[in-house]
Amino acid sequence: MATPDEWLRLQSGLDQLEQGIVAFDAALRLIAWNRRFLDILGLPEALIDRGTDFAVLVRRLAERGELGSGDVQELVARRLAAAQQPRRFYVERTTLAGRVVAAQTQPLPGGGFVTIYTDVTDRSHADILTRQRSGWLEARVNQRTLELRRLNEALQDKIRQLEAAAAERDRVDEALREAQKMSAIGQLAGGLAHDFNNLLTVIIGNLGSLRERLEPALVDEYVAPAVRAGYRGVDITRRLLAFAHQQALAPMAVDVPALIAGAAQLLRRSLPSHILLACAAEPGGWPALVDPAQLENAIVNLVLNARDAMPTGGDLAIRTSYRRTDREDGELPAGDYVEVSVTDVGTGIAPEIRARVLEPFFTTKPFGAGSGLGLSMVHGFVRQSGGDLRIESEVGRGTVVTLRLPRAEGMAAPELPPYEPVPARDGRGQLTLLVDDHDDVRQALRRHLVELGYQVLEARDGDDARSLLSSVPDISILVSDVIMPGELDGIRLADHARRILPGIKIVLISGFARFAAAGCDWFDERRVLRKPFGKDDLARALEEAVP
Repeated sequence: MATPDEWLRLQSGLDQLEQGIVAFDAALRLIAWNRRFLDILGLPEALIDRGTDFAVLVRRLAERGELGSGDVQELVARRLAAAQQPRRFYVERTTLAGRVVAAQTQPLPGGGFVTIYTDVTDRSHADILTRQRSGWLEARVNQRTLELRRLNEALQDKIRQLEAAAAERDRVDEALREAQKMSAIGQLAGGLAHDFNNLLTVIIGNLGSLRERLEPALVDEYVAPAVRAGYRGVDITRRLLAFAHQQALAPMAVDVPALIAGAAQLLRRSLPSHILLACAAEPGGWPALVDPAQLENAIVNLVLNARDAMPTGGDLAIRTSYRRTDREDGELPAGDYVEVSVTDVGTGIAPEIRARVLEPFFTTKPFGAGSGLGLSMVHGFVRQSGGDLRIESEVGRGTVVTLRLPRAEGMAAPELPPYEPVPARDGRGQLTLLVDDHDDVRQALRRHLVELGYQVLEARDGDDARSLLSSVPDISILVSDVIMPGELDGIRLADHARRILPGIKIVLISGFARFAAAGCDWFDERRVLRKPFGKDDLARALEEAVP
């Protein structure tokens, strides 16, 4: 048992502690405490003394509301029951004064317990502030992370847009380069075709005159093969002009299924027996605005290509359908179209080849078996007609080539009479002015005119011809090339002739397909005689010539 002095020294030592301390024995009587304990819990010093019952302190705290809400007796009873079986625990609570107090209880050997009270208000506030700052920082980090994620997504979208724009620019650049290349080739092809037309006019014209002067046996052996070769050259120049979009077209309203049905009768004769040709058409369609002869030629080309793609035979189909589009489709404006599809079950076209099949002179056939102008001619004709051409193909499965042609608005398809050559009449000595800057062409045409019974004056260009028209009033017919050097081309020369010699008949000839005729209401491009031509063609043009 400690002496009073010892208790005093012990009490003085406990009072030096910054923490509050209190101890109870097994009977729950107070055996030790310090002033810091009283300060922290706000208890009066007079309330306690050595041996004070635990229940007294608990009741005071319960009455002040320090132990929570509820009946005071029940609160005291619960605390006494817990104290009788002390255990180690730690708890923090906030006093009515707003202080945060941490209580740590430790059981004592032999019964009872000791509790240490620590004012952790500052630390708690710091923790709260830290948690608040941590929460704010976390929220800020989350917000910034979300912003960065959005920025990254926007950046990725922008990158994708730039990549798509770059790809589209590359595609457009490639398309532009391809268009420029094809345009350059087209201009070259058109120029070559014009030169060839002049050459072929000379060749075919002179061969025609020679044929009339030789014995039939010599004609068959020497002249006929040359004429056939000349007309093959004519076909090649027409294909060149078709590719260059410069061929002369005579569009009209065409009943496409009827035209295909007529062509199919001839095509079946040229197809081997193991290829079956079938034609079908949707009912209730409309006519196409197209040159019927060129359309028939295009279909023949496509069918023959399909035949070559089916060496083992199969089904070949030509189908006509009608489409109405309310918006632009590719390079075609909205409107009504006639679709002609040629479908085969042949070898198909590989993708790398499909990209080139419309190029002129490109062919997959063996050397000498094709000119490579077939599909390019068809494509040129369709584009010049205001339509387009599409190719779908799968290697080993076959190919579908579809032509889309514009509708002939408000036009009915006429029934075309069969072609009958107009017999040439005698020129009866009519004085004809022949104008062409190509000497050999002019010589060949002069021979034809003389053989047809016309008297001929010649001029090398429009300026020379104008002088003759002014000085020779007896000129009845003007035969002139359209494109010539000098101030006057053929159209302006004809316009001048009509003014000074009313009633003069006009026959214009040309190896070009297009030319300007501004201010000449009388000019009809369809009546231009296209080079090359033979004597019969010239005779027909002279017979049909009008002032």
